[in-house]
Amino acid sequence: MSLARSRVHWQEHANAAYVGQWSLSVQSAVVPPERGGGSHYPVLEYVLSNASRRLAGDASADDSMPVIKDLAHAWQHCCETTRSAVRLGLVSRNQRVENLNTWLVCSEGDVANLARMPQHAQREISASVVALGVHSFEASLRADTHWDSAKRLVNWLAHQGALSGRWTQVVPWDRVGYLNMANTAYVVSFCRRYRIPRPFRLRGPDPCKCGWGWGGLGRNVFDGDHDEADCAKRGWSRTMVHNTIVEALCRFLKDCGMDNVQAEVKYWDPARIGKDGSRRVPDVTCTHPRTGVEYVVDARIFWNSMSEGPTGYTAYSHTGWGAAQGEQQKRDSWDEAIERRRHLSAGGVEFVPFSIEAGGVWGPAAQKFFRDCVALADDDRDIDLYHWSSTKFSAAWLDTLSVLVARGRAQVGVAAATADWPKRIRDMRYADQEDRGTAD
Repeated sequence: MSLARSRVHWQEHANAAYVGQWSLSVQSAVVPPERGGGSHYPVLEYVLSNASRRLAGDASADDSMPVIKDLAHAWQHCCETTRSAVRLGLVSRNQRVENLNTWLVCSEGDVANLARMPQHAQREISASVVALGVHSFEASLRADTHWDSAKRLVNWLAHQGALSGRWTQVVPWDRVGYLNMANTAYVVSFCRRYRIPRPFRLRGPDPCKCGWGWGGLGRNVFDGDHDEADCAKRGWSRTMVHNTIVEALCRFLKDCGMDNVQAEVKYWDPARIGKDGSRRVPDVTCTHPRTGVEYVVDARIFWNSMSEGPTGYTAYSHTGWGAAQGEQQKRDSWDEAIERRRHLSAGGVEFVPFSIEAGGVWGPAAQKFFRDCVALADDDRDIDLYHWSSTKFSAAWLDTLSVLVARGRAQVGVAAATADWPKRIRDMRYADQEDRGTAD
């Protein structure tokens, strides 16, 4: 079934691939204007001219060459696909394609102008195919009447983008272990990403000891929603994940060249005396070596995308909503403390709410801060120190943070299951006996 779906998926890009290959052939054969213009291979111009005339309804177009018909058909289909996506107001899902209709503007919608296509023409055209596919999939989710369709839609929104899925592509090469994921952590994280039941040994108790499920609801079919979002017993596990991210940020800032990198500065806030409710303790502080700006970083992980509460799945409206909400909450609670600190800092103070969702999506402020830090480190590969095939500095740290979030998410789920392991081991022992008896 998966192979059949894969074939259908790639078949949707067949026309884009065909036009893209033609674009490469035509562009590589173009004669520069200073040398007379035209093409090194006149047959290419002949095919383009007749394909254009055929699409325009010119009866004199040459229909004897199958390649003319094929190109005209593929071009027409690609134009209709992109125009449909533009009419629906869709945006590109590919970061390297800014606008879906750029290639149409460049070529004026005429196959005769194929040489004017932007580089990577197939990627430009396929962006419309992907955008329409995503639009159709989301529409089917919104129209679904299944009892769990609302959470399915939110789970889909919460796991979009390259940041969310980086951990699935990481090769555990580092010696320290920052990029390593145990099989258990990988399986649990994978199940949570696609919202499928975890293995039996890694499922939480039914009902939960925090009191959830005692009303007869039992454990959710897609177990893990409660463990991450609503379980009162998992607070310490979630705190440990937060602390892991803070430690990683300290290492990252030091590697970038930031000065005075410190974690959990207890007396950073001038309002440290008394019981001022606005007193704050930052997760990380550092100073920019060139500008002298003091960065105050407070990390936050948004766990509630699948929560039953008011900030849970019923409020989650778009990808990154939870991370953005976390940023705003942090800014509101830090305003007074930052204002007090500005009177003591000569270079200025900038607050960074480093907000990440449990699914791996980053907030806008976290992304901007990361880019600024990477720019300070020049984001290069030191081939003399490492190797020419070593990963870029930014890619290594994006992978590291993605793995730490996924690994931490798995730890929360496993922590919910460990309390029930003794009873489950007994159950599995009886199951093994029954299986052996059946086999005999």
